[in-house]
Amino acid sequence: MKYPYRQFIPEDCSLEPCVNWEIHYKTTNPFFENPITKYEDLSDEYTNLIFVNIPPWNFVTKSIDFDWSNYERVRDLVNENKLILILDRRTEQVLLTVRIYLFDLFKKKGFNTDNIYIFDGNINFEIKDKGKCQLPLENNLTIDWAPYRYSECYLKMFDDVVPYKETQINDLTEYRKPFKYVTFNGTLHPYRAGLIAYLVQNKLDKYGLISCGSCKDQPDEVEDFIYDFFSGLNLKISQEEVKSFLSKLPLLLDKGATHSEHAHIDQAQLSHITHKDFILPKNIKRVWEKYDLSDEGIVDEIDNIDEKRIVQQWFAGKDAEYRYDRIIDKFGYEPYGGSIVENTPGYINYKNSYFSIVTESPPIDFIEHDPYLDDNILSTIHKSTDKTIQSLMFHPCIFYTAPYHLKYLKELGFKTFPELFDESYDEIEDYTERMAFVTLEIHRVINMSFDELHDIYIKLLPKIKHNQIVMTTIDKEQMVLDSLKELNRDTI
Repeated sequence: MKYPYRQFIPEDCSLEPCVNWEIHYKTTNPFFENPITKYEDLSDEYTNLIFVNIPPWNFVTKSIDFDWSNYERVRDLVNENKLILILDRRTEQVLLTVRIYLFDLFKKKGFNTDNIYIFDGNINFEIKDKGKCQLPLENNLTIDWAPYRYSECYLKMFDDVVPYKETQINDLTEYRKPFKYVTFNGTLHPYRAGLIAYLVQNKLDKYGLISCGSCKDQPDEVEDFIYDFFSGLNLKISQEEVKSFLSKLPLLLDKGATHSEHAHIDQAQLSHITHKDFILPKNIKRVWEKYDLSDEGIVDEIDNIDEKRIVQQWFAGKDAEYRYDRIIDKFGYEPYGGSIVENTPGYINYKNSYFSIVTESPPIDFIEHDPYLDDNILSTIHKSTDKTIQSLMFHPCIFYTAPYHLKYLKELGFKTFPELFDESYDEIEDYTERMAFVTLEIHRVINMSFDELHDIYIKLLPKIKHNQIVMTTIDKEQMVLDSLKELNRDTI
């Protein structure tokens, strides 16, 4: 099949190009291999696309600051139907109010907005109520950037354990894991704070491995959401309990040794992470000093659950660094500008636990206010991230996310885990009801005995291996084609 698109990256246009397709299956497709840089080479043989980066929202001026010093030639080509302009933020979702702002801005700059599309990572974008807005908000393209960006990297990062060999399946069948679950919650979005506070208040944290950032930038917002979260469960939490929970943050899992070659405690600091919300607590090193850290098996011998978790963190940090080194060895650089580095998990966290609680990005229908027409508008948000991809490689999973996430994963070929979880939550569209259901289901499964979890886990290992194999079959070229199908033009 002829690849119908060509990328145009003019050298003299001030609008910043967005070209980060970076890792892909090697093809002869000119879209990937040979973008157009000269105006005279634009051809009617292809649909010509220019991907432009969307700058960050400026909260002071309430605007987005494009460089408009030299854009007119691109504008003229767009207006002559010779070029499609794609405003690109494929790693995130673009809210409806921002879409309104962008289309209005480019319209004021003289662009035919029929030839402008917004490209984001909202895999189930739907305008439920457009209100009075007359701008072309339906000009939407989407791609699930998580499997595109992470699948190939993770396959190289974990190629010693993905897919599982029969010997590894046998070892996992025999191995009694010391923790019941793992949940990664680096960025403390409010709903994540609510869940972790619930686990802590109900003393369920002692059974699992939890990462959770602090909330120095928005403590009041996080506190309010914790109260709302508990209210949605018809439960109460006191101010003292909230303050106590927040004082325990951050909770770290795989941030310890700075580099895999480091072997001494006094060299340990944060791996990859320098954000103030992930400052390494001083008590961690004191625990490390109590134990012989030359043998990973020491984790199984520690009775104190808090110390067990802290000691495991040492080995998880070492493993995360080891995985990072594998990526550098195989690619020769940090893929995708280092984002892979920030999301390098330590495999021991999965090896030592039975299931994952995956807290994905905002799992809600989104009501916004049209800034121009004083009107409410409604759209859907469903965003997949690395959390889904990496968890499916090693664990049965339960998801805090948008409805129909499990349905979506099954459409991609992955298998889910109704043997362990009541998956009817996937069809609950009301946000509060869905979150309450998932929370109580998590509580139920955590209360299962280690023996019960082990027996179910070993029965699910063939499904886990299946998901690992599905990861190897992701066709990144087809993902791009599918993401652009809404253009639906032979030539322009």
